[in-house]
Amino acid sequence: MPRCKAFWIITDRRCAGLGSLITATVIFYFALYWAQALASQKDDADVAAHFTPIAGALAENEAKIIAELAALQGKAVYLGGYYNMDAQKSEAAMRGSQTFLKIIG
Repeated sequence: MPRCKAFWIITDRRCAGLGSLITATVIFYFALYWAQALASQKDDADVAAHFTPIAGALAENEAKIIAELAALQGKAVYLGGYYNMDAQKSEAAMRGSQTFLKIIG
């Protein structure tokens, strides 16, 4: 975690066109940096082998994922009710990047 946090602070990622980080973007960058940290660690080769392709795919698709997340910002979403939301509508609204979801499984 310290490496990931340090990298986050050093790079100061911002969501293009929005001027500040949105929650979904923060989650993406946390997943990216965490995967990179796990892929580069030397204590467990199996963990590194598992996270290397995930880190690579997240880095390779960064612009696409950020664009998918940014496209959803500011749009009203009907969730089927306030107190008793529809599970499918809620899931569709909360899982904005299909690219991200495919990578992290």
